[in-house]
Amino acid sequence: AVGSSIRIPPNLSIFGTMNTSDNSIYFMDNAFKRRWEWEYVDWSQDNDEKLNNVILEGYGNDDSGNPKKWKDLVKQFNDFIKKNHNSVRSGRIEDMQIGYRFINTGKVTEDQIKNKLMFFIWDSVFNRDKKPLRELLGNDKELVTFGDFIKYHQEFVTNLLKYPNK
Repeated sequence: AVGSSIRIPPNLSIFGTMNTSDNSIYFMDNAFKRRWEWEYVDWSQDNDEKLNNVILEGYGNDDSGNPKKWKDLVKQFNDFIKKNHNSVRSGRIEDMQIGYRFINTGKVTEDQIKNKLMFFIWDSVFNRDKKPLRELLGNDKELVTFGDFIKYHQEFVTNLLKYPNK
C-alpha cells in the first residue's frame, strides 16, 4: 500500500559479489565501489575443514599413498597463474585465480577437471598465449585446439601438483 514501508531486521546483511573480468560490467562495478563499502577476500582465506577431504578422483595418490587433494591443486593452479602473469589475458591476475569452490563438490572428477578447470585456463586465462601450458606439459606437446589440451589432463594435474618443477 502507498505509504507503507519494509522493515529489515538489524541482523540481516546483504552481500554482493562481482567479477571484474567481465568488461561489460565495468561502469556498474565502479558505481558499486563508489556507493558501498567493499572488501577484498583472498581465495586462500576459506578455512572450511571439509575442503581437506575433497579428493581428485581418477588422478591417483600422492607420494604418501593418500588420494591427491583438490585443495592442493587449487593452490598450485593459482601459483602457476601468478608465476606466468605476463601471459595472462588482460593482466588481471586476481580475476583469473580460482577459489576452492570453483568446483564445489565432495570429490573432483576427471570430467570436471577437463570441462571446467582446463577449459577456464585454456579459454580465459591463457587464451592468447599458450606457452605456459606447453611448458607445463613439456614443449613437445602440440596444443592447437582445446581438444589437444584435454588429452593431457593426467599430465596437467600431475605437473601442476608438482609446480614449480625443480
